[in-house]
Amino acid sequence: MNNAIFGQFKKPQVGTLAGKDFFLTLTQITNFFTFVISMVGTVDGAAKIAHDVLFEFEAEPAKKERMKEEWEKRKSAAQGLSENRQFLLEVVLVRQVENFLNYLSSLLNEIFIQRPETLKSSEKIELSAVLNHNSIEDFVKTCAEKKVEALSYASFKELRNYFEERFSLTLVTEQEFPILNEAIEIRNISVHERCIINNRFISKTGCDPALKGKKKVLGIEYLEKIIDLITSLVIEIDKEALSELKLNGIELE
Repeated sequence: MNNAIFGQFKKPQVGTLAGKDFFLTLTQITNFFTFVISMVGTVDGAAKIAHDVLFEFEAEPAKKERMKEEWEKRKSAAQGLSENRQFLLEVVLVRQVENFLNYLSSLLNEIFIQRPETLKSSEKIELSAVLNHNSIEDFVKTCAEKKVEALSYASFKELRNYFEERFSLTLVTEQEFPILNEAIEIRNISVHERCIINNRFISKTGCDPALKGKKKVLGIEYLEKIIDLITSLVIEIDKEALSELKLNGIELE
């Protein structure tokens, strides 16, 4: 498989805490994928060596013929992986999309904590809710957590608009939005519908209604494109958040 999926990018030296966690998880996803591919190669290689050695030292022709027939019928680990290719690609896509959405939630929390004035709204707060906290810092953290939780249930379009209107941060361009939005919706049908296209997926992505009830088949090239896009977006969002919102940066290396 193409190594482009393994995060061939230049990680920034400085970023947000949310960015640091994103890249840590990206590395974990990458290592998992690499481990699976490497293990398949190792298992098949070891099996072939063992077979060749036993075949060479077997003196009885009938047994050698039987060994040859059994080896030819054997299902290799690579064949098993190929048959379960869709499942593996779904796992990686789901984890990477969730990594991106978790990054946005963490970044929101970071912004609210470091820039509490961004929490200002017309919402009324009961005095008792304020007095239940030991300090204004604790109160801000509670408000931030509630706001992040509320936004976590919003659609990606609503989340994108919120970032742009409240913080002037661009999450994704108009050209990139349909691509990323589709990946998020694929994550949803993978988790909830075994990757079977449903009405929600059709309405959210604009795909052909005739595909309803069919499996959304993934390919390695598509996965590479999505991971590359998400990683590039996080790098740019993080850079813009540090610059425009004056967030505290930390070393990522």
